[in-house]
Amino acid sequence: MSEDAKAQALFKWYLTSSNQTYTSFAEKLGINRNTVRRWVSGESTPNKHHLSEIFRLSGIKPGEWFEKADNFSWLRRKTPPKK
Repeated sequence: MSEDAKAQALFKWYLTSSNQTYTSFAEKLGINRNTVRRWVSGESTPNKHHLSEIFRLSGIKPGEWFEKADNFSWLRRKTPPKK
């Protein structure tokens, strides 16, 4: 699975597991909700600044974010992996 596909799956999982809408997540990042929609759909990917903010908001460290994506069994859970 490509890194972009992993990121797309992680965004979907994170928004669902944290009960956030595109709008609420976008507001936390100070961006338009359509930007979040494009990330989730795979139409685009976040820049480095936005990735930093996503990691900060999610509480998941950058290395863990993609490392955990390799094992999609944890994506089915309702809670994020332990920090």
